[in-house]
Amino acid sequence: IRTVHKLRSKRYDIAINLCHLFTERGAKRMRLLMRTISAGKTLGRNTDGLGTFYDDWIFDSWEDPSYSGLHEVELNLDLVRHLGAEDPAEGLEFWIGEEDRNSMQKVLAGEGVLGNRSHRMVLNPGGDAVYKRWPEEHFAVLGDLLIQKTGTEVIMVVSGGDRPMVDRIISRMERKPVNLAGKLSLLELAALLETSDLMVTNDTGPMHLAAAVGTPVLAFFGPGRPGAPGKPGRYAPYGPDGFHVMMYRPVVCDRCIDFDCKERECLTKILPGEVFEQVEHRLALKQEKYR
Repeated sequence: IRTVHKLRSKRYDIAINLCHLFTERGAKRMRLLMRTISAGKTLGRNTDGLGTFYDDWIFDSWEDPSYSGLHEVELNLDLVRHLGAEDPAEGLEFWIGEEDRNSMQKVLAGEGVLGNRSHRMVLNPGGDAVYKRWPEEHFAVLGDLLIQKTGTEVIMVVSGGDRPMVDRIISRMERKPVNLAGKLSLLELAALLETSDLMVTNDTGPMHLAAAVGTPVLAFFGPGRPGAPGKPGRYAPYGPDGFHVMMYRPVVCDRCIDFDCKERECLTKILPGEVFEQVEHRLALKQEKYR
């Protein structure tokens, strides 16, 4: 309530909601928030008719198939373009200072990382949504393949709460990666990703951070996969066509959002060997970063 009153006191000229509306209940709450803020004008995404309360809006849809291939970034850009803003079409940006880069290098030096390998690859086996995680044992096998067959410098990153998971993965491996689990700030992680050739990750926030600094991503998608083959969908890593690699396994229960699923065949059936082949192919392209 205090935050809402503070927003109201600012007397904003315009209030913009970049998020889509899932339900009528959510739409009612957003309408109440916008009314309470009492900005001069409200703007948002009218998702399947739920956002007509905005003073001005662009249409958005979960039901119309023509919207299934649109990325969230593009939809949000459409919204601000509606206001007259210009898009320089330079992709995502995430600003990293030299202080953050130097701090990241100190962390690597503390782990004995010399940076003299042919490639640097970041593996992110974590993520808040457990049902979206590629199996730990698969990450262990992939890590060994990368180190043994390519001489890649493999670095494990997760948040502090997922450290035990990384410990389990490393205990399964014959060759030990660099373990930076819980040791990096957000800006230090961005600086690390900036220096990496590829990130292998679950569908998580760091996946989008890698895309924002222009680093290729190989991402695993399970429940609520990104879209039909060839259509990246709304929540895939953002970038030029073919720049990122998305891996998912179509199954009978495709496009579910079962948070309690134990089988997760859409993820478990993505095998380390085929992932390794995709990594080799992506590295062989030697494609420049798009930013």
